[in-house]
Amino acid sequence: MNAASAYSAGATGSGVTVAVVDTGINQDHPEFTGRISARIDVADASRLGVDVDGHGTGVAGVIAANKDDVRMHGVAFEASILSIRADSPGSCEEDGGEGCTFSDVNTARAIDAAISRGAQIINLSLGRDPGVGDGGSLTFAAMQRAVDAGLLIVVSAGNQDEEEDQPDPSPGFPGTFASDPAANGQVVTVGSVNLQGEISDFSNRAEGFEEFYLVALGERVIAPFLDSDAGDPQYALFSGTSFSAPYVAGALALLLDAFPNLSGQEALEILFDTAVDLGDPGPDAIYGSGLIDLAAAFQPAGGSSVQVAGAQGATPLPVLFSAPSGAAGDWVWRSGLFDGAVLRDSYDRGFRFDPEHPRAAAGAGGLTAMEAAAERGLARHVRTLAGPAEVNMRLSADRLHALSNLPEETYRDEADMSFAFRSGGVTIQAGRGFAAPSPVEPAGVSVLSESQFSGAVAGLTSQREWASMQYAHGPLAFQMRASGAGEDAFQAVAATFTRDGQTVGVELGAGREEYRALGGALAARFGAQDSAESQFIAAMWSGELALGWRGAARYEHAAADLSLPSYLRLQSDVRASAWSIGVDRAIPGGRFGLTLAQPLRVETGSVSASVPVEIDENNRAIFERRTASLTPSGREISLEAAWRVDINDRTSASLAARFTNEAGHIRKAEDEGLLWAGLRTSW
Repeated sequence: MNAASAYSAGATGSGVTVAVVDTGINQDHPEFTGRISARIDVADASRLGVDVDGHGTGVAGVIAANKDDVRMHGVAFEASILSIRADSPGSCEEDGGEGCTFSDVNTARAIDAAISRGAQIINLSLGRDPGVGDGGSLTFAAMQRAVDAGLLIVVSAGNQDEEEDQPDPSPGFPGTFASDPAANGQVVTVGSVNLQGEISDFSNRAEGFEEFYLVALGERVIAPFLDSDAGDPQYALFSGTSFSAPYVAGALALLLDAFPNLSGQEALEILFDTAVDLGDPGPDAIYGSGLIDLAAAFQPAGGSSVQVAGAQGATPLPVLFSAPSGAAGDWVWRSGLFDGAVLRDSYDRGFRFDPEHPRAAAGAGGLTAMEAAAERGLARHVRTLAGPAEVNMRLSADRLHALSNLPEETYRDEADMSFAFRSGGVTIQAGRGFAAPSPVEPAGVSVLSESQFSGAVAGLTSQREWASMQYAHGPLAFQMRASGAGEDAFQAVAATFTRDGQTVGVELGAGREEYRALGGALAARFGAQDSAESQFIAAMWSGELALGWRGAARYEHAAADLSLPSYLRLQSDVRASAWSIGVDRAIPGGRFGLTLAQPLRVETGSVSASVPVEIDENNRAIFERRTASLTPSGREISLEAAWRVDINDRTSASLAARFTNEAGHIRKAEDEGLLWAGLRTSW
């Protein structure tokens, strides 16, 4: 049953009272020292609840025998036992101790006693044939009262009778109450399995009660017994569903101890939801809903979330820990903001957790780069020159028609267009798609790398429309460019100086993002909406090198103003950087180039939030304000070697190889190598 998981979580059953309606208890056995809250005898008060059979002692021991390093211990070894003896007077002494019987009236009295004495769980490891003038109506009525009072009832499924050739296909009385709508999900009937998880030969099965039936160990169960004739405490090996039921009762006591916020119905539902499926898939007529598994029961169930102090609601874990993205990469993991924090599962149980560090970023990987290169290669390009004017068009290949009855325009991409007009020292350009021109000539003939020559902050906008104007006068040139509008836009001005084939320049500008922060999710991880405005300055160079090589470089430094909800406080300013270096040269038949680049990465900046770190006795979170650096754990660097060649007027080819280290700025990310070969032709 994997109870060690419950114990490691601190569960012992302390504070939970389990009523054992049975043959009494051997109160002098050391396994029950400090464990018995009271002894009651509802059938004959003169017996004082003393066990003369040993059955009740064994059942109580499986539930709550002390953890004293002697032979065994109970499942909930610090729970309290309310021992209620209910066997008919004299019945246990008949048939060599095999004749204990429990009348309808005494069973009902015992259940009522459990209610009045404040038990949370009732264990009924008993059964009988209600056929002879005893219809069980009093027992069922008492069970109904217990359910109405919020108690849980655990009932053994019953064993094969001596005169029967096989066990019954369904649980016996009073376990049949479990399927009654009045049971309200608070009653379970329990069958027996052996150590291998196989149904016991003697155990009644689950037919008709599949969703109200669990199994637990019920063969050769060691438990306390009656004292020897010399007065020494003894132990015995028991078999029967009577000793499967107390395993479930003890498991419920552990859950109620560890999670006081749980209702009894919820605790039992957790055992059903986390049971190991045995036999046929799903609830079946042999094993019912399966074998109890406390390791699974003590793990978060259903959707889990984290409540940050001040936020309107809890954030689901899949949102909070969605894949790393943008310039901050894996900051939420690297910073340790939620290390040892407390999450809540669908039952509002608190669990301490450490988020598992990711090894890949959202949208990262070679497949994305290959798809982008393929899309560019498949696009149709048209260039038209008319005096000082130039028009470029690029039309991506049509997407496949998944539904042929939809109109063609549903699948057609908009064409990319750019327009340029040059006169004297003035150049005016505008377009949709492509990219706004860089203030300096790029280099590297990259196929797979995301070059930063056009600007990292410029790449943050999702708008495709752009415009640019440049004025050149002698060695000086000035450029203004912009893209988008409103809350998702970019504007910049640049100045360059050219002499002897070398161009240097500087560019200043700003970019605004909507629904993102530096290209990724920050406030959105906490259920808020991201937006940011970034100011940047960039240094640029482009020029001729020795041996026919040509080079270019750009270094960009950005300062970001993040829009954060009130429960996320900016503790230090956010600064980011990006750079790119490229060289290329003509070789026979084409052009070869190298590109070394780092995409935009947060270098400094931090936020703080109050995260839950403890749960008090009232199931309320205790918060701790923590500061988290927005700097990711790694630094993505990519190196690409590329070759392009025009074979003829209609055909061109390209080859490229790229190596990327710490993709997505994640230190633990696997190194990535890509090879690309492309052939483009038209006819």
